[in-house]
Amino acid sequence: MIGRSCILASIAVFLILTVWGVLIFFTPVPWMDMWNGYLGFYVRAVEGDGSAWLAQHNEHRIFLSRILFFIDQSVFGGRAPFLVLCNVALAVAAAFMFRELIKDLFPDHRRIAVDALFAIVAILCLSWVQHENFRWEFQSQFFLAQSLPLLALLLAARAKAKLQIGEPGATACFLGSLATGVASALAMANGVFALAIVAALCFLAKAPRSWTMAALGTFVLTIILYLRDYQSPPGHSSPIASIMEHPMGVAAYVLTYLGSPLVHLADATQVAVAMFGGAAVVAGALYFFWGEVRLAERSPTRLALLGFLAYIGLTASITALGRVDFGLQQATASRYATPALMAWAALVLLCAERWRLDVKPVTTSLALGGIAAFFLPAQLLALNGQTAIKFQRNVAALAVELGVRDPAAYAPVLPFYLPTVDLAPVHDLSVFGTPPLMDAGLELGDPARMRGTGECTAHLDQIERRFQDPAVYFVRGWYVGPGRDRGFSAMRFIDQDGVITGFAIIGGQRPDVAAAYGKHAARSGFEGFIFAGPNSGPVTISPRSGGCETPVSFLRTAYRIGSADDDSLLGGAVISNEGFVAPISGPPGVEEVRAYASDPAGDASLGRISITLNRGDAILYQSGPESSRQYLSVANHSEFATGLPAPVDWTRPRAEGWVKLLFDEPTLPDSFDVTIADEGDAWGEWSAIGLRHQSMPQMDD
Repeated sequence: MIGRSCILASIAVFLILTVWGVLIFFTPVPWMDMWNGYLGFYVRAVEGDGSAWLAQHNEHRIFLSRILFFIDQSVFGGRAPFLVLCNVALAVAAAFMFRELIKDLFPDHRRIAVDALFAIVAILCLSWVQHENFRWEFQSQFFLAQSLPLLALLLAARAKAKLQIGEPGATACFLGSLATGVASALAMANGVFALAIVAALCFLAKAPRSWTMAALGTFVLTIILYLRDYQSPPGHSSPIASIMEHPMGVAAYVLTYLGSPLVHLADATQVAVAMFGGAAVVAGALYFFWGEVRLAERSPTRLALLGFLAYIGLTASITALGRVDFGLQQATASRYATPALMAWAALVLLCAERWRLDVKPVTTSLALGGIAAFFLPAQLLALNGQTAIKFQRNVAALAVELGVRDPAAYAPVLPFYLPTVDLAPVHDLSVFGTPPLMDAGLELGDPARMRGTGECTAHLDQIERRFQDPAVYFVRGWYVGPGRDRGFSAMRFIDQDGVITGFAIIGGQRPDVAAAYGKHAARSGFEGFIFAGPNSGPVTISPRSGGCETPVSFLRTAYRIGSADDDSLLGGAVISNEGFVAPISGPPGVEEVRAYASDPAGDASLGRISITLNRGDAILYQSGPESSRQYLSVANHSEFATGLPAPVDWTRPRAEGWVKLLFDEPTLPDSFDVTIADEGDAWGEWSAIGLRHQSMPQMDD
């Protein structure tokens, strides 16, 4: 039998790993909804717009989370891990709500068994399977939207139990249940149904009719107020159309949603695994519900757990009606694991009460050991700090600070432009209010100060014209030397006149540089932006705080990027082709092209194609999401950089993912040979080109 020390240790391990995971991943760089739902809200609130507090965010009114957002910005400046620690605290609070239900289920209990049951639900509530909700500062709403309805049902059950035994406080508990139900609606949209579930509990538990009517009346009033000035968010499926046109798809989505943690726990890719788990949840809920309603004297606590399962099922159904068109794989997203895991916890308690596991401590302890062992491998993933993701988000934040208004530049934090992108640096919000980013944009074009002469070395690996602005160049390389902080810091580029012409973020992992210079160079990689026409002369790179400078060669790029449907004409004639043999669709509405990609056998395929171009010609180009091993070279002209543009949005259909590379660089010869090489054999590494149809020799497809 597992002792109490082992039970406490199992809870501690999962809690410590979760806290450690959110802390080492934390970055103050806003991500996705944080730009408008967090920073945008804060700007409106401090400017006196009271409507910002209850304004819609998509279909939700996230008033309670906005309280936390306001505290985070006004007290911590948006730069402390306050919000992610709140997420963990809310998960812990949910576990203790389940503990209260355990105490109500087993009033005459054996302590060791009940402690083991609490450990099981704590493991479920703290599981790293829901890492997206833990690590994302915006997601307190997701925990609140499950925990508050659970608390409302717990209070309603306590109220009925107190009434049954004549204990004082029944009315206070019931009023607390109503208040908590109203608060649920201020967490997320699905929270508006919490009071309907409370009303159903009161009816089934044979509570006073006035309680049922009060819960129903408060529910109706909450719905009316919630829908005041409500606007249907764009981009979601119509619920009516979804149920009429895709009834089986909606059902499959619900089952996948409820069983989604299994995909992460079993490291599976098939949604069938999740659907199996979801079907087990539904079957278990129906089994216990049928058994309960047949009883003459029903348990308020069991009804609270069944009501919570009904609430999670309703949440899954509402999500399915709005997102079934996104596909079943989307239902396995980590953020949906939170309600699913809490539904599992409710089902565990119903099973434990049904089979009286409180009097079987050995069985309960064995169950705890099995669940802990099953969940531990996924929990250990919290030790991965995701340095590469944090680095890319910092580079994207640098683009925002410097005013690079191009989707390809800030794609790691936001897939499309929002006005808050401009507001954040202006108001010095969040990461833009402290080094290394604060006021970097204001230093562009200024004379460099704090220039140093220490011993250091650097190299530019890649220079790309990724963006629509022809004056902005993306650069990638490495730096080894003094003057930089641990973690992420800023580098600056200085031209030959001593003027700051760009910045980069350093902190990317470079094992190749570490092998040459030592372990201290493991995070010597940098990426950034230069705002000047490149020339053959060197620029100087140094830490923003000074301390050392070293020159680096600044190569030219042979092309600039245009849209696939601009007026430039396609040209080129193939002179050799090794591997570019897979025909694909060219862009719609563009002159007839013959398009080939380097992935006839999947992304692992390699390829190399050479073409002859005249200065002023254009070719069509696109690549997969991993483009760092896709290269371009101009024969006999090593002064040109070898980088190719990354896709703006690799999720778009291939026919829509094209750009034009315009070879009109004045220093190019009248005629020249270009080679495009795919040297990447991993997922997402491929290239494709499109030329005039007649310029491609006929080949067997």
